[in-house]
Amino acid sequence: MSTHYDAFSDLATRTIDLVLTALASPAGAAEARRGDRTRSHMRLNHRTVGDPVPDGEQGSLNELGDVALGEHTDSGLVTLLVQDATGGLQALSGDDGWIDVEPRRGAIVVDLADCMQVLTNDRYRAATHRVLPMGESDRMSIPYLLNPPIDATIEPMEHVGTNAPAYRPFVFGEFINAPPSVRARGS
Repeated sequence: MSTHYDAFSDLATRTIDLVLTALASPAGAAEARRGDRTRSHMRLNHRTVGDPVPDGEQGSLNELGDVALGEHTDSGLVTLLVQDATGGLQALSGDDGWIDVEPRRGAIVVDLADCMQVLTNDRYRAATHRVLPMGESDRMSIPYLLNPPIDATIEPMEHVGTNAPAYRPFVFGEFINAPPSVRARGS
């Protein structure tokens, strides 16, 4: 797990560098926006067929419904995801609605997250995604979420686009500790 974490920390940093290069960022911009591997995290997700809560304990809970993990964006900079061959991940397309993210052996799914959307002043959008319930077999996935330093000020980069900033500056730690309803309204 440590080896995987280190490798994905490095890969996420290189991914951020590629995004900033694509935006023709000035020298030094990547260093200030690389993320903080000590504030980032990795998860081991196991999504089961059917509801994993025992029958006797389901009475007080909402039904599983038509999604196993509801639509959301990730809060940090970028998410790298390794998934098994089961499928179930969907991404929201502005043109085509929900589309399946088909698993490919050896592939890594890359999702830009909320802070990258702010840094790029909406030029790049955070990936809205969800996971459908498993019908025939369990699903395993390993996401690595690269976050900025907890005390980092997140704000649109001056050199990106000609539009006025769409977001006010905020401190990442305050953003992730805000109630979900505040985060959903934007910064």
